[in-house]
Amino acid sequence: MKRGTKQFASSFMAVSLLFAAAGCVWVFAVEPILYRFTEARDRIAAERLLLGRLEAAEQAATLVQAQKSPRSDQGERRIFLTGPSDAVRMAEVQALLGRISDSEAVSIQSTRAQPAVESAGVRLIAIEAQLRATLEQLQKILIKLERSHPYLIVQTLHVAPQLATDASAPELQLDIRIGVAGFADRKQS
Repeated sequence: MKRGTKQFASSFMAVSLLFAAAGCVWVFAVEPILYRFTEARDRIAAERLLLGRLEAAEQAATLVQAQKSPRSDQGERRIFLTGPSDAVRMAEVQALLGRISDSEAVSIQSTRAQPAVESAGVRLIAIEAQLRATLEQLQKILIKLERSHPYLIVQTLHVAPQLATDASAPELQLDIRIGVAGFADRKQS
């Protein structure tokens, strides 16, 4: 019986030592590796999420830039009128004058093309327009013409008071004939 107990105790000690050794291997070898693996997997998942967000932000920025691009081409500070011919450039001058006068609630009554004049490497593409406006509206139009891009210059300006047809009009209306010109690069012609 002593022998059976000794053998049982011996077997018990061997199994206990085996579990203790396995526990030590787990604690000192497997657990750190498993911890690093889990930590690396979480870091990779977080970086993938960040990468996805950055790609989405880049696409959004590209989309915004693409949407701004056509407007910025029109609004960029350029000097010369663009277009393949003088007729197209003249239409650009007319459109610019139309936008400026519309912004001040002034309608252009008529326009007339002027002959293009070449001087010092540039062509002046001009139109003459007839409109009616108050003095304040005329001032604002002239300021906007001065600040426009491509550059426009006022070649002629004739102002006359409009004959009073309506006595209830609050402000004096002016008959205005204005000659506006833009520059075209001679190299484009």
